[in-house]
Amino acid sequence: MSAPTPSLDAIAAAPELARELPREQIVQFQLRALAVAMACGAVLLGEPSIEADAGDVTLTTDAAAALLGISTSTLRHGASTTYKGLRIENGTRKLGWSKRRLERFMKRR
Repeated sequence: MSAPTPSLDAIAAAPELARELPREQIVQFQLRALAVAMACGAVLLGEPSIEADAGDVTLTTDAAAALLGISTSTLRHGASTTYKGLRIENGTRKLGWSKRRLERFMKRR
């Protein structure tokens, strides 16, 4: 019979417990801890909750431009002005677009 799995709190208090875990379980703990860190960071930054965007789809610039009926060049040039609210910040230079926000934007047009 295997030893009981420690909790995230137990591992945080005694990091040496992680050495006894299988690699798969370590990855799962790391992903859960990262999700907690991201949720806390969003609260501290005053961002809307992650659940608020649950079910939303991130579109590429090509797909978003097609949905809006404009060229990709127009969308890219307006990414920091006209279409800024439609963008999803992803921590990279690559642009991502919220399908839900795009649909709301098109209804208002």
